[in-house]
Order: sequence, then structure tokens, then C-alpha cells
Amino acid sequence: MDSPIWQRRALAPWLACLGLSAPGGLLWASEASAEADGLSVDFSHRTRYEALHNQFRPGLGGSDSGVVLRTRLAAEYARGGFRLGGELLDARAYDLAPRSSADGNLVDAFEPLTAYVGWDGAVPGDQTLSLRLGRLAPTLGAGRLLGRNGYRNTPNAFTGAMATLTRGERRLELFALSPQQRLPNDFEAVRDNEWDLDEEHAGVRVLGAYLTQHSRAGDQLEAYGFVLRERDDGLATRNRRLQTLGGRWLRAPAPGAWDGELEAAAQWGEVRATAAAEDGAVLDARAQFFHAALGVTGEGPWAPRVAALLDFASGDDDPTDNRWGRFDALLGPCAAIWVPPACSPTCFGEIFDPRRCASSLSPGRRSRRRPPCAACGSIQPRTPKSALASEIPPGIAGTTWAGSSMHASFGARRLAGPWTGALPC
Repeated sequence: MDSPIWQRRALAPWLACLGLSAPGGLLWASEASAEADGLSVDFSHRTRYEALHNQFRPGLGGSDSGVVLRTRLAAEYARGGFRLGGELLDARAYDLAPRSSADGNLVDAFEPLTAYVGWDGAVPGDQTLSLRLGRLAPTLGAGRLLGRNGYRNTPNAFTGAMATLTRGERRLELFALSPQQRLPNDFEAVRDNEWDLDEEHAGVRVLGAYLTQHSRAGDQLEAYGFVLRERDDGLATRNRRLQTLGGRWLRAPAPGAWDGELEAAAQWGEVRATAAAEDGAVLDARAQFFHAALGVTGEGPWAPRVAALLDFASGDDDPTDNRWGRFDALLGPCAAIWVPPACSPTCFGEIFDPRRCASSLSPGRRSRRRPPCAACGSIQPRTPKSALASEIPPGIAGTTWAGSSMHASFGARRLAGPWTGALPC
């Protein structure tokens, strides 16, 4: 386009709404293709206050609170098929409670979250191939088993390689990754926002494949397989050796239409009974996970959407039968299954739900509005239920707790070409 797109008339309403943006933000993007040679830059900042009352963890204060900030700057340089990129993350916390449960899930100051080299290009068979090598932060499918956190202050990141082969409406992703261990992870260092470079956890490796197919009706079909291998390597682990197979169906929300999602996964393998190095007991692992959602979106500028949800993750029926029945979310953010605040590793670790994503049956409902302004909002009551009383961690039975979260964010993106306004609310 020859004439500039960024005009004062278009800018005014977005600036008027900027102060209300929560959790969405103001985003600028380019009409030019991201595949064009040159430099692309993406910036965002988020400020959030969180509070927890009636602390359920023993040995800590009766309440928890703090202000958390997250700033990120990502850039990628492209020339021909060559790609060079990285992302800088600055996650900090202030005014923490004296006996807070804050850990490395909260603070990761001035961290090179990603740093990679890559290549994109055509290959025989009318296909395109994308390769990435280095520090990466991918999300596969809904991100339930391997993905980047959106709500938690510090996103998941990995070191390894990924290859994506695309042909028409079909995409195959192959990966071999090891998670990064966030540092520092002790309370005093977190409170002081100390800097420490994250390290790759070489003792944990996950590899597999993720296939995505778009149908003519607009639905999305997915099938995947993960292989997780874990061993003690400076950190005590349960030496998990798990295989996971699953599939997902998705119909994306659209104005005036019904939408839905189904995902199921089966998991098997073996885990050590405890993380103690001297423990030689190995348990046979068998577990399942299921997610279902059905929603409808109204028409109009606010695009209201209401959805019913159901999540199930198996638990361990009998702790004495030498079997392990708890579903393992592998390297995925728990929020991808539950969505905050039900079970997500939020500002203070697993602040609202110590059971993570296993041994649970949780129905829920969600409502969302998208006003014609740089603001978004959603409400999602959940009713998590432990599958077995034995699955509730010691000291928590009979305890009630409540929490709250408020945050605002904004962002900007610059690609090659003229600026234009966009709202990814």
C-alpha cells in the first residue's frame, strides 16, 4: 500500500482505551508479510497484582501478595531462508509478603529466554520446511503437554531442535527438546530480583511428533505422540519414562455459531516410586486425560461467548499396588488445561491448586466479552474435585482458600513495512 495506514483518526480510539487494557493490550503490526527480508520486533509489558488469603501450605504466612512485572522484547532477522532470532525476558516481583511462597516461577530477571538459528524454504513434494535450533519456546496444539505459559510470569522454554513440514492444510512438527531450569529458585534471591542465567536440564528429554490437519469444513484435527525420558542429573527426579498418545478436535469460535473442542490422551510407561536416588522401586504407569468444551458466540461488536467445560485427569487409585495412575502433563503449562485461577502455576507457583492437573474431575463454564475497545475480559468459575481423598496433599484437607488477580498489559510490534493498528484481544 502506497499511502500510510497509521492515521490520527485510527489512533485516537485505541489510545483512549489503552488504560483499560486487561488482559489484552494495544498492538501495532505491519501489513507486510513476516516472510519478507528484514528485522521484526515484538515488545510487550504486563503488570499484575495477586493476593492469596488462607494460605494452604504449612510453614508459611496466612496470606500472600505481591506486584509482578513482565517485560519481553523479541526480534528476528530474516534474509532469504535464513533466520536468526531471540527473546529477552525480564520478570520481577515487588512487595512480596514476608513469608511468601514465591519461587522461580515468579522471577527471571533479564533472561535470554530464546536464542535460535533457523531456515525456512521449499522442499520437494510441494512442501515447505522450517528448521529451528537453539533455545526455543514452542506451543504444540493447545499447549497442554508442551507449551508456553501465558498467565504465569515466567514462560516455559526449552533447548533443542524443531522441524516443521507443511503441505497445504497439513502440518507435521518433529521435536527433540530439554526444558530450561529457571534460576534463581530460592526465596531470598527471588525477593531481591537477583540475576542468574537459566540452565538446560539435560536429564529431561522429550521427543515426538505433532500432526495438524485442517478439514474443508474448517475444523482442525490433531494427532500426537510424546516420549519423555528423565534421569537424575544434578536434580533429584522420579526417572519418568513415559509415552503419551493423543488426539484433538477443534472448531474455532465464530460470531453466530457453535464451537467446540475435544482432546483425549493415554499415557503409559514407568516412574520411580520417589525422587530419592537410593529408591529402587519402579512403578508401572497407566493414566488418561480428557477435555471437552462446547460454546456459542453471539453477533455484534461485543462478540459475547459462553462455553461449558469438562476436564478429567486420572489419579492413583491405590498407593500400595505398585502402579502409578496419575496423569502427567509432561512439559505443558497447567493453565492450558484449567485456565487461571483454577490450577495454573501463577505468580506464587501453584497458588490456587496444589494438585496440579492430575486426580481431578472439573466441570466449569466460561463467559467472555470483547468490547470495541482495547479491553478484554472473561469469567470462568471452576469446580475442581479430587478423584480420591488420598490424592489431597497432607495438611490441606478441610482447608479453604481464596485468591484474586488483577493485571494490565500493553504491547507493540514492528515488522517491515508501514504501521497499522490491530487488536489481538
